Amino acid sequence: MKILFALAISFLVQSSQAETSYSEVVSPEVRKAAQALGASLVSEVTFEPGSHSPNQEEMAELASAVKEAKKSNKIKEVQVIAWADVEYPADSQRGTNSTIKLANRRAKAIENFLTQELEVSRVKKINMAKQPSALQNALGTKTADVKNTLLESGAVAQSPVMDPDIKGKASKALVLIYTK
Repeated sequence: MKILFALAISFLVQSSQAETSYSEVVSPEVRKAAQALGASLVSEVTFEPGSHSPNQEEMAELASAVKEAKKSNKIKEVQVIAWADVEYPADSQRGTNSTIKLANRRAKAIENFLTQELEVSRVKKINMAKQPSALQNALGTKTADVKNTLLESGAVAQSPVMDPDIKGKASKALVLIYTK
């Protein structure tokens, strides 16, 4: 299914399955991961350190994109992938309770906006303050698939940041929109 966005904030990249629209701030690595995951649209939202209130300008851009997607297609699911103020933990590590809570609160703030203001019915929250469990990896859950795809594509840095070319996602969230 193809979607076209006539938004100044977005541009299109061709794939063999669908066209995927990206916010201008989204890195090529995030684009690659979104395409591999089958998302129709990906946007990035920024948070002030310690805050769970998203950047309002970026939320307005997200709202415009969601409304446009709803005109052209049915939204199957939206994934909100949220970080705390630190990067994705290294293998076999877990964020602190406070980082896990902050990432959860950020994902919940975006979920509330999507469900209450934009009437999106299916929103899945993914917390990037913790690695997928061994069971999630073994079962190949959506959460594990998303985290592993983002990591393998170079879209996320692990803490401590080992590769200076990878832009971190601390204090950010990605919003992936899947359409039918």
